[in-house]
Amino acid sequence: MSERGSWEPFGPGDDDPPPPPLTPGDPLEAPRATPPPPTTSLWSEPEPEPRAAVTPSPPQPPPPQPPSPSPPSPAPQSPAPPVQWQAPPSVGAGWNPPSPETYGWSGITPRGGGTSGKAVTAFVLAIVGLFMCPVIGSIAALLVAAGARGELRDNPALQGRGLARAAAVAGWMGLLFYGLLFLLMLIGVAAGP
Repeated sequence: MSERGSWEPFGPGDDDPPPPPLTPGDPLEAPRATPPPPTTSLWSEPEPEPRAAVTPSPPQPPPPQPPSPSPPSPAPQSPAPPVQWQAPPSVGAGWNPPSPETYGWSGITPRGGGTSGKAVTAFVLAIVGLFMCPVIGSIAALLVAAGARGELRDNPALQGRGLARAAAVAGWMGLLFYGLLFLLMLIGVAAGP
């Protein structure tokens, strides 16, 4: 790099002579810049604007108001009888909540349909056995899936046969995959380096 420095506008190595200076009235002469107006910062307080001197005028009294007629005094009344508390009409005997069919929902039957909770639990355990807790989750999924299949066999109105079957398949897959992985690790350790 040369001694001229990299701060020059066209970089080092520019050997052309500089252009001649502009003369006043030259059409290429740039207009002279005027200083920008002062700006205020968001954190500084603005300068107060000068105010014109105002001479205070003497306060004027309010205009007179016409007299207002006084309200008639209330007639003496006898005390009200004591009020007994009554329950609102929506609470207590005689009120029945709307049925689920009113809102277009048939509700859940107590012993009828629905999905087997054991089947859902077995499926969740199978997924946990595949990804988080390999052997224990897979064995637990197999045991709960077997219980779910028995429950589904006893109560044909329940749903979830597919979930129980998927839980059993995923449980066996988890045991097989991690069993093979463990066997390969043993073979690798026995073979040595």
